[in-house]
Amino acid sequence: YWNGLGFIVNTDDNTTPLASANVNLANYQRALSAGDTTVTLAAATLKQGRGGIRLSTPANGHTGSVDVCLDLDLGATGDTSCTAAMGANMSYLQSNWQGGATYGKDPRARATFGVFRGTGSRSRGANLIDMRERF
Repeated sequence: YWNGLGFIVNTDDNTTPLASANVNLANYQRALSAGDTTVTLAAATLKQGRGGIRLSTPANGHTGSVDVCLDLDLGATGDTSCTAAMGANMSYLQSNWQGGATYGKDPRARATFGVFRGTGSRSRGANLIDMRERF
């Protein structure tokens, strides 16, 4: 919540519900397509502003990426770039994600499966096997 100086974690909030139906998967790339991966929630209730979304291993060894977003408004109203089966009706949690001009955007990220990144400096020159980021 906003404390007048910045956003801080509300340690009293242990009741914000989420459902798999609030998550939208879109923009499938490469050999990944709809139905290859499904959404499960690591926690159906946010604890102090934190929760987790898990995606199943893609079917048939398909590789590629998919955009994952959390539909925080009422689906077809508000941010129509993210429309899940059921909006979470929590537009007060939207922000200016991706540098938007307003605070009415849903959060999104990209999940990638089986795509080799190659050699890079992030892992001291070694090949990257697995990387996870938390926001």
